[in-house]
Amino acid sequence: MRTLGSAVLASAERIAAALALEQAELPATLAKSSGEWKGSEVEIVSRAWKGSSVAWARLACLHGEGVEAASLLVISRSSYALPTLGADLVSIGGRGGMVSAGLELDPVGDAPVRRAVRMPRARVAGERLPRVAQMLDAFVDEWITTARVAREVDPLLHPTVLRDQEAFARAHRTGDKSLGLIARIFDPRWAEKFLAQVLFPDLGSTR
Repeated sequence: MRTLGSAVLASAERIAAALALEQAELPATLAKSSGEWKGSEVEIVSRAWKGSSVAWARLACLHGEGVEAASLLVISRSSYALPTLGADLVSIGGRGGMVSAGLELDPVGDAPVRRAVRMPRARVAGERLPRVAQMLDAFVDEWITTARVAREVDPLLHPTVLRDQEAFARAHRTGDKSLGLIARIFDPRWAEKFLAQVLFPDLGSTR
């Protein structure tokens, strides 16, 4: 039976293969950890990748009785006009949940206005997961198509791109809604490190 985690893992591995990404080593204490959710044990497992055009790609999968979640993020190196991709799938209480994803197109391209593309929210009840997986596959296919033709950015724009990327990561480290949930399930100090080093790291440290 396909799970949320396996659906997003398949997408992450397709991205890694398409862009020849190499797996990045995570600290053992952050790559895998256990916590508690409503009296039951839950586990979170993470993987990360890097490549010539990608500064940081990561996947985090959480599963336990009554809760399952998976989060995928891909951020390009500042030298490439590559959209940032993010996808999150959540199921709580065994009654389905939501799926959402978004990416920025033309982050530093000729078009002066940035456009956001988002997958529609959808239930993730068991019988709907195949449909959710299809939506995610199509979304990732669009991103891979864009990534394969990504062009190098004018070097004069690199600092601007990096500044915007770091602002994105910094905003999520301090204000991401998942921080509260992760801190409740795991140790709060561990949760802060997890956000800062795995989910939304300082991009300067990943290069």
